[in-house]
Amino acid sequence: MQEYRFIDALTFLYHTFAHSTDGEISVAEEEKIVEKILGWKLIHNAAELRETIQRSHRWYLKALEEGNLHENIQETMDMLKMSELNEAVRVNVINDLMDIAMADGEVYETELKWIRSLAKNWDIEMNL
Repeated sequence: MQEYRFIDALTFLYHTFAHSTDGEISVAEEEKIVEKILGWKLIHNAAELRETIQRSHRWYLKALEEGNLHENIQETMDMLKMSELNEAVRVNVINDLMDIAMADGEVYETELKWIRSLAKNWDIEMNL
């Protein structure tokens, strides 16, 4: 992936999670992703939000096209882990993913597997 900010990494992670776990992003998931991104209070206006989401979408599509989505996901997870996020912040990211998974009214096993994998990668104990 390219050089990006913390919020870009989160947006890519949320977008990739929502799309890659069940093959689509519902309107409810899109709305939940926006809510979660705004909840970090790192976006200051609508234009910045739109730009951040569009950049994430472009990175996602490029990774799909180049066949390296899995590597980009792993790189993003590792980058976030190495950014010295404290455990509370890592748990918040995991909780955000669970909220995104529940947004469309159905939690798929692939979503739970993805969340478990991230939690394990980040040394977070989860009972899912």
